[in-house]
Amino acid sequence: MIIKIKKYLQSLFKKISYSFFHLIYGKVIFDDNFEKDNSDITQNIVRKDGNREYKIFKLKGSRLYTDRIHNTALIKNNVLISGPSYKIENNNFANKNNIVLKIGTPRFIRKIKGKILSLLTGGGGNNNYFHWLFDVLPRIEIFNQLYNIEDIDFLLIPSYSKRFQKETLNLL
Repeated sequence: MIIKIKKYLQSLFKKISYSFFHLIYGKVIFDDNFEKDNSDITQNIVRKDGNREYKIFKLKGSRLYTDRIHNTALIKNNVLISGPSYKIENNNFANKNNIVLKIGTPRFIRKIKGKILSLLTGGGGNNNYFHWLFDVLPRIEIFNQLYNIEDIDFLLIPSYSKRFQKETLNLL
């Protein structure tokens, strides 16, 4: 009985919270044509080995939401930008199922002035040494092939709690 009440209260709190943030920030939608029609979004492709394409997106005046595991959403004018956004679902990417389309962005926005390079990669980069070395850190070099890393003010990384994360970033 106590567990049912606890679950009910958690569900009620989420609904109220999501409604509150929906009122503040509005509904996030998916629009296939938005990226094509918006000049503030540029996409560059870096070919590293001939078999894979690595895409770099530059967006001005956008916001980012992540749950740090399955969903990352880049949003401009309350439209989900599908290229850099992702939802990992059954080991596949499923942008149209991104959680922000259902619940919005239920956190207060923190405004950051400056250029940010997102190295987010899903849950693997949070605590896993292999994913840190082979998913997160290579993104810096991929970016550096087209742009100067010195122009970046902030790195948005999955986590900074492990010793190996601090040590490798200090080496770089």
